[in-house]
Amino acid sequence: MTDFTVDELRRAVEGDELVLMFHPQVDMRTGRAVAVEAGLRWHHPKLGLLHALAFVDAVPLAGLADAYMVWILRSAARELARWNAAGVGIEHVSVNTWPENLGRDLADRAVAAAVEARLDPSALEIELTPAARLDEATIDCVKRLRRGKVRVALDEFGDGELRLGALRDVTIDVIKVPMTYVRDSQGPFADAVIRSAVEMAHAVGALVVAEGVETIAMRDRVLRLGCDIGQGYLWSRVVASDDVKRAVDAIVIDGSTL
Repeated sequence: MTDFTVDELRRAVEGDELVLMFHPQVDMRTGRAVAVEAGLRWHHPKLGLLHALAFVDAVPLAGLADAYMVWILRSAARELARWNAAGVGIEHVSVNTWPENLGRDLADRAVAAAVEARLDPSALEIELTPAARLDEATIDCVKRLRRGKVRVALDEFGDGELRLGALRDVTIDVIKVPMTYVRDSQGPFADAVIRSAVEMAHAVGALVVAEGVETIAMRDRVLRLGCDIGQGYLWSRVVASDDVKRAVDAIVIDGSTL
């Protein structure tokens, strides 16, 4: 992994070097795209377009997690408003967080980003990754998000400390089942994991997103196991903002017309 300087990382967020890419999420019973997940990329002036995996670990070490989060929230909200003005009809956009973001200010920042884009705060969804710890600060942060009407999702359910305790201590909107159990493993154990996630999610009124759905057979399996929303190459690749409308318009229940 390339080492990046603090100055490089600061220039990226303060300049015009960051960009978001988007992956549609589809209601598997209707074939309608209802949301997108935003993914961060960096147009590095020397290295070209970098995937987030190349630099996300360096961001909090540089003390820039909050600055990046503000940029991501504002950019995601602005793009969603633009698509909806064009008639795309996406309900919300989901963004990932760093554990360092999970403090008292995150809810205010998310609500401010939505208001700035003239959106309801429920148009933004905050994903808590497995790296997030289930401590008092995280629980308080989630409660503040919920009071502000910002949606909350648990990413990669089953990993990390956050998972089961979060269902006991806070209210969430979405549980995401990772591709580990959807695409990579399809035996009885993976089925049991998905079924357990579905039962727990539905018991608290949350929806379940299955990640890594690449074939109709995978779609049928996770539907049979009770998942609600699908995300994967069956319907769309990760696309740039200007291509979201085209990708969403092409989505049908069994895939894409593109």
